[in-house]
Amino acid sequence: MDKPDPWEYILENERRLRNICRIGSRGRRDLEEELWSDVVLVKVPRCIELWDEVRPLWTYVAVTIRAYVWKYVNKRLQHGALEQLNERSQVVEYSTRLEVIEILESLSHASREILYLKYMNGCTTEEISVYYDVSMGTAHTMIHKALEEAREIWT
Repeated sequence: MDKPDPWEYILENERRLRNICRIGSRGRRDLEEELWSDVVLVKVPRCIELWDEVRPLWTYVAVTIRAYVWKYVNKRLQHGALEQLNERSQVVEYSTRLEVIEILESLSHASREILYLKYMNGCTTEEISVYYDVSMGTAHTMIHKALEEAREIWT
């Protein structure tokens, strides 16, 4: 099977790729545009070039781009998150914040990501199901399991 032209592929799948950027940007429009230009437009051609033709192309591209988006956003927001914690210190006691941070750091990567999407970004179960490309029921179960994992650590 011939590999498609990267730019035609991006145009054909623009809506799906932008959706990955929108969810990955955690509600920040400026970051969404950065993701589009810095991650998608740079990495999709490389993904197509490296595609092994074993998996369907969209699956390969979507998984790879989600990983790049996750890394990019975490690097970009890491400094901002620490500043936000300092700003909220009047609202939440310092020890409680440390407990929450400790619990989140103790969770598996998947659980931490799901809880961050659901409670920090305010994503709906439907948005989470679209992000992970799973059914609504599966997304609900993933959220429930992540909360149970957090509760086990907390108690």
